[in-house]
Amino acid sequence: MESGLESALRLADAATAASAILWSGAYLQIVRVGARDRVPGMPLFAMLLNLSWEFVFSFIYPSPSPQIYANYAWLVIDLAIAYQWFAFGRFEGRGARLPFVPLMLVLLAGCVGLMMACVLVLGDLQGRNTAYTQNLLMSVLFIDMLRRRASTAGQSAGAALLKMLGTMSAGVGTVLRGLDTPYLRGVIVAIFILDLAYFAMLVRVPVSIRDRSVAST
Repeated sequence: MESGLESALRLADAATAASAILWSGAYLQIVRVGARDRVPGMPLFAMLLNLSWEFVFSFIYPSPSPQIYANYAWLVIDLAIAYQWFAFGRFEGRGARLPFVPLMLVLLAGCVGLMMACVLVLGDLQGRNTAYTQNLLMSVLFIDMLRRRASTAGQSAGAALLKMLGTMSAGVGTVLRGLDTPYLRGVIVAIFILDLAYFAMLVRVPVSIRDRSVAST
């Protein structure tokens, strides 16, 4: 018979696996809708932070198995999201001209440096604190993107729901393993509130505005 600890660890593994699947689904949905609407599907700084985290914790401080395989998959999908910024970036008022490419590379280098600083200064070798913190920032940036665009262009309630469920699954895994801290618990709750608000905002956008967001691209 399994002990309570063994049962908790088994549930934690299941929650972590579910999180990887849900987040992969969210990324793929972002790519699909962005390609359909011909607009970047993720806020610029959210995309850069994602790429940075996945690069650092895939190649510089590799996550343990099986997390490393999720990192590889997310990195590949995020490269597709990054391509949307080069292809459709002018939708955001940042025309994809020559200066835009060096600017993206400089910002990406800065984000990688920020990740490295978090590892070295905070000892975040597993990237746990940085992952949840940037997830919180992503939640804020998605809401801001919806506000700025005043439409659902490049966005979908499906991707928002998958992100929210993926983060909650990861949070359950973190808690069951006893790796949570007061800071992480607060961040996880804040992410859930913001993601739920973003999902509700997307669902409540009038159909006429949704249609116009696609037709105008």
